[in-house]
Amino acid sequence: MPTSFEEIPTAVDMNRRFARLAVSWYGVDADRVEEILREVLNRRARGEDVHILEALLDAEVLNAGQAENLRIGLAPTQIQVVVPLADGKRDRMAATADIVVPLVEGATLNNEPMQMGPYRILRRLGVGGMGAVYLAFEKKENRQVAVKVLSAEHAPVPSIQRRFQLEGQHGALLQHPNIVRTFDTGQDSASGLHYIVLEYVEGPTAHELLDQKGKLEVGDAVHIVLDIARALEHAHKRQIIHRDIKPGNILLAPSGLAKLTDFGLAKRQGDANNLTHHSQGIGTPYYMPYEQAMNAKMADERSDIYALGATLYHLVAGEVPFSGESSLEIVEKKGLGTYPPACSFNPEVPHALEEIIARMLRRDPDDRYQTISEVIVDLDRSQLAAPIPGFVTLASALQDPVMLQRITAPIEATQPDLRLKQALEAKQATQPTWLVRYRDQRGNLCKLKATAADIITRLEAGTIPLDAGAAHAGKAGGKFKTLARWPQFQKTIETLRRTKSSVKRKTKSTAQSTAPVAVNRRRTWLLLAAGVLGIVTILLATAFFLARAV
Repeated sequence: MPTSFEEIPTAVDMNRRFARLAVSWYGVDADRVEEILREVLNRRARGEDVHILEALLDAEVLNAGQAENLRIGLAPTQIQVVVPLADGKRDRMAATADIVVPLVEGATLNNEPMQMGPYRILRRLGVGGMGAVYLAFEKKENRQVAVKVLSAEHAPVPSIQRRFQLEGQHGALLQHPNIVRTFDTGQDSASGLHYIVLEYVEGPTAHELLDQKGKLEVGDAVHIVLDIARALEHAHKRQIIHRDIKPGNILLAPSGLAKLTDFGLAKRQGDANNLTHHSQGIGTPYYMPYEQAMNAKMADERSDIYALGATLYHLVAGEVPFSGESSLEIVEKKGLGTYPPACSFNPEVPHALEEIIARMLRRDPDDRYQTISEVIVDLDRSQLAAPIPGFVTLASALQDPVMLQRITAPIEATQPDLRLKQALEAKQATQPTWLVRYRDQRGNLCKLKATAADIITRLEAGTIPLDAGAAHAGKAGGKFKTLARWPQFQKTIETLRRTKSSVKRKTKSTAQSTAPVAVNRRRTWLLLAAGVLGIVTILLATAFFLARAV
């Protein structure tokens, strides 16, 4: 049994709280956790030195990372105390009950804030250039959120405070599934600290994933970059330039959806309140373009395109395109504009993707893609993006409404995921998901809306020509391409063309084989006609001579 006043909450109460958080944070089996907790408390009562986290690890209820998160995250949640009795003896009821004294608003534990406005801080998620980000609970909406807090040392600096406020304003303007949402901004009345309330994304950054894997599969990398390109398209339409695109600012949701975060260095085009001084380069040297390194005021949409290209290169190659020991060395290399191709680090990188990366990383902005929409088009055309990334499960992907909508729409996958095909085949088979247009034998333009199965039937029946064009019905402004360029119809088109070609060859062969017979017949008739004509001529001549003789 514990022998000191401080050990009582550690032995019992802390174990109970760890058990509760294991259930609430990670959704593990509550009955199983309760069973393990009971066993731990019984063993401690017998004098054994055992902890609930160790027991949960041994039972494989939690993994090492989850256990460490609980260990780190529990301390700043609340303070547990044991209340002494009036006679000076400690309350033995503390061994079986939770006695909690919540911290007052604005108080801190281990120099960490416990409350930020109406948001209760649970644990720290990370530290950034201007402050820290915390996991918090919002009681009103009954949800977990991420609270970004401007540090006390930076708050008095007007330019930093103004930049922090602009980050919140920019975030409020952007509502897109591939951008981390900004819910609220404010200033805590007790501590005076400024904060931004963000969507909590329970997943790693793309940089953390790189650290785990070294480099990503091409399909996974293109999937992530395509998502971020969509996010940038949304931001650029609202005249917002991010200026700090990098793997560390890309969060990966459990569904596989990639989300762009950290608009702390973003600027609005045409905004007179520009906080960047002349000739000042801001951003991350490995990813920002040469012109931004020379003068951040020069950054525009094409600068974000460059940084996204450097990010894509890093994801597939496992190395940055321009490395160096210092920012100056990196910038000098970017001034030259030469770097090893990504395929030199990863042979799986196809030539088509190398060309896209090369155009994104051109030194001169005028030589790059001029809009992020052009990048999206080329990445789509490459058909390299994995519908569901390999680092998530199908079940997790299908639980996300955005991912579900994207993967249930007709896709142009060159290597369809068999799991996805089985899950969606029945749904797609009954929906008229294609628009087809072609010209009939009279030259009239014909259009129809049909399922893939119906189109194949009509092709086989010959009522739709093989060179007909098709586009997705559910995709506004979808581009028409010949049926042979859609994976759904390629096999049918190839089979029909082979059949047609075979028939033509057979007809030609038959015509060639019958040609000598026709020639022989013609010769026979000519010879016969010549013979008859000769006989008639002889008879006439004989008759003529006989008549003269008489």
